Amino acid sequence: MILIACNWELMNYARYDSPHIVKGLLRRKGSLTHYARKGDSVAHSILIDLDEAMKAEGVLTFKQKKYLKLWLDGYRQIDIAAMHRRSQNTVSEVINKGVKNISAYLR
Repeated sequence: MILIACNWELMNYARYDSPHIVKGLLRRKGSLTHYARKGDSVAHSILIDLDEAMKAEGVLTFKQKKYLKLWLDGYRQIDIAAMHRRSQNTVSEVINKGVKNISAYLR
């Protein structure tokens, strides 16, 4: 017997038309992975969607992918900025534009 759990609260929260919510979902990929491994089908579906958007051709620029990956790995924007000799504001703009692109792709 296979048990499939569905997190209704997460399903109602996860709106891809809001870059703010998409950014929150990206930031919580670790938690989503945890719940998906426990059988939460909603968390699993969201992970698939986010991974597809991050890998899809033409959604993110090279720089957006690079900065988003570092940010998702736990680096702070100020640290990413120092690594790439950019301002924190520039890093923030690149990450936010990438999140908007992901949101647009997933709509």
